[in-house]
Amino acid sequence: MKNKSISKIRLFFHKDKEPYLRYKKVLGFYPITLRHYELAVQHRSLTPEGKRGQSLTNERLEYLGDAILNLIVADILYYRYPQQSEGFLTNVRARIVKRDSLNRLAVQLKIDTLVHKSKSLKAYHSQNIFGNALEAMMGAIYLDYGYNQCVRFVKKKIMQIIDLDQVASMEVNYKSRILEWCQHNKVKSNFEVLSDKTIGGNQHQFITELSINDKVICRAEGSSKKNAEQNTAKKALDIINENSEYFDELFGIINKN
Repeated sequence: MKNKSISKIRLFFHKDKEPYLRYKKVLGFYPITLRHYELAVQHRSLTPEGKRGQSLTNERLEYLGDAILNLIVADILYYRYPQQSEGFLTNVRARIVKRDSLNRLAVQLKIDTLVHKSKSLKAYHSQNIFGNALEAMMGAIYLDYGYNQCVRFVKKKIMQIIDLDQVASMEVNYKSRILEWCQHNKVKSNFEVLSDKTIGGNQHQFITELSINDKVICRAEGSSKKNAEQNTAKKALDIINENSEYFDELFGIINKN
């Protein structure tokens, strides 16, 4: 496995150290095979050609880096939110890796300072270039150092910029939705914490229950009271949407009260 010491030795004897130092400043480590990184920041608007006439742009590296970034983010979220559903994890990951988010991250990481593109390229057409270059850079790191270095880069660089809990809080507010539904139908609702216990050391597990007009609708768990209530509310909304006959019966009970 190639390592940092090899790249530093090569840098010491290399006649042109400046490109290596430039990438080190942005990435946090020295490249070993510089051409991978130079290709990662090469936009198709310049369309250089290789010896065999193939187009030398960052699009293939972008394809590779996209897959790697999605996998790493999925892994981080899986262990960060052990009580959350597949839908929650998918939505949070989508928010992190969506194009405008990657564009902002690339600028914050200063990857935009490395990108090579045509000067005639208009701003409208170049708005996604930096996010694409970030994905391509992930591909370059993978080819140069392997998967573990990609994980380190994401954790030390990207995840230091992103506030995961804030992104997660942007998830659909199911509790607000169920409260609005109850208000619209003129019924009262109540969330109650049934259990709060510690599992696996410092990990909390909450169980909450939702009642509508004193009739228990469902229960769910979560890693916090808020998460448990969100999961309970989502479960209740699923019941409402998928079991109309059940709620016809429920309203029959409600209307008798």
